[in-house]
Amino acid sequence: MDAKLLGEGPAQLLEVVINPGEVIVSEPGEFAWISKSIEARAVGSSGGRFRGFRRSRSGNVNAISLMEYAAVDEPGMVAFGARGPGQMMPIDIRPGEDSQFSGHRRSLVCATEGVDVATGFSQAKLGTATFGGEGFKLLQFTGEGRAWVEFGGEVVSYELRDGEELRVHPLHVGLMHSSVKFKLVQLPNVTSRLMGETMFVAQLTGPGRVWLQSTPATRVAADVAQYVDFDASLVGQAVKAAPQPEGNAFMRGLMGRP
Repeated sequence: MDAKLLGEGPAQLLEVVINPGEVIVSEPGEFAWISKSIEARAVGSSGGRFRGFRRSRSGNVNAISLMEYAAVDEPGMVAFGARGPGQMMPIDIRPGEDSQFSGHRRSLVCATEGVDVATGFSQAKLGTATFGGEGFKLLQFTGEGRAWVEFGGEVVSYELRDGEELRVHPLHVGLMHSSVKFKLVQLPNVTSRLMGETMFVAQLTGPGRVWLQSTPATRVAADVAQYVDFDASLVGQAVKAAPQPEGNAFMRGLMGRP
């Protein structure tokens, strides 16, 4: 397997060449393009050829559904584009708290066999003031292998000593070692000027390294949504109504058509 990051600007591209017998995964539909020899298919967290992500292996009921990519007969290439301006980086995952990670809800670009990805923290009832009305989730990366993760904007990292505490707006949390303790706490005597809701911060306590993102996509989307009157259901109707090549069953599947 050979992976390389392309581009030095604000929108990087990850290109992964895999050999027959090798597999990588991403969240469904996240690839940019694939070569002819790549077989791509959606798999649930409890099935599929990619054993590293199977719920039966990890026992984690919070495992997420993924799409797997395998090379058939000859090497093939899968490319993943950035979701927005920012940076990608690889992380090597091994047993031990200093080599396992938690990342923001859209941090996964792709990963290799042996890595388990699951929802590690989820709080759906927190308000619009802090999270744009979507609640808050962290992905958990465990097992053994390599994953590529994505950050919004610039990345700043800090090495926290044992007991050292850093308070961060939750959406700016990019990645952290599993040894770092994470807790959502109310910011005393502070409410949102627009929403009148209590503000929350992520309390990160060492030991371990944390990577913070300057411009999280979720926060950008929430800011834009304040100024745009947009009915997302109309987009879904337009996609379903668009003509699709009859022979392209894979693309029809991606568009949600039978």
